[in-house]
Amino acid sequence: MTTEGFHFYLDSTVVAVIVSLIVYALALPKVGFMITTFLMCLYLVILFSVKEQSLTFRTVPKALWGKLLVKGVLSAAVMLAVFWFIFGKLLSVQFPTFSLFG
Repeated sequence: MTTEGFHFYLDSTVVAVIVSLIVYALALPKVGFMITTFLMCLYLVILFSVKEQSLTFRTVPKALWGKLLVKGVLSAAVMLAVFWFIFGKLLSVQFPTFSLFG
């Protein structure tokens, strides 16, 4: 039996996730946990939903965008609520708050 080693490849999805994580880390102290985490989850759900259907952002049919946005908003809201409950309430982690103008 032959085994294959691990092969890493760098495609547009990997680059998009890396860039979004960097933007998230930079925005988190200024914008706060709730907004940045919601937007990050929304973006990642839509990104991977598009990739799952073997599409790109340019080739997504207009009729599908509504479904993607609903799926993204609902998923991001649920994930944000779970993160907030586990870390904010159960573990008492202090989250960054909105401080863009203050």
